[in-house]
Amino acid sequence: MIANSAFLIVEDELLIAETIAQFLQKEGCEQITIVESVEEAVQFLESGKIDFVLTDIELGRNKTGIDLGNLLHTKYHVPFIYITSHADKTMIDQAKHTRPNAYIVKPFKKEDLLVAIELGLYNAGHTPVKHEDNEELTVKDGRAMVRLYHSNILWLESD
Repeated sequence: MIANSAFLIVEDELLIAETIAQFLQKEGCEQITIVESVEEAVQFLESGKIDFVLTDIELGRNKTGIDLGNLLHTKYHVPFIYITSHADKTMIDQAKHTRPNAYIVKPFKKEDLLVAIELGLYNAGHTPVKHEDNEELTVKDGRAMVRLYHSNILWLESD
């Protein structure tokens, strides 16, 4: 699935971006774009088709990878992974609200990255219809948690 996908790598450290690109190329991926900022990423997202984004959080500019994650989740509906050197609770709390497919801490193993990408692509291809409203309610159903979009709720009753 990786080989047929178009990737956008958002990383301000060129060596790391090139390493990630080489991992993807060894898996047969030919559509890889590297940019260094959120602004460049947005320009590319507006003009091209991207299947998956890998982004650092600290990009050394005005906007962070968290800002990009918000856009990827709410506007572009593109699966993404954070690849960062920050593992503190504050950063993770900020990141989780953008609903990334994974959060990988540098330094990372090639295998960990490829597994996270494969799962992200698989889950993105098997998600229910995307809803324009991002309002949702999570309820417990037995031992599972189920996400219900407000637009799908006709009647709600609790006992």
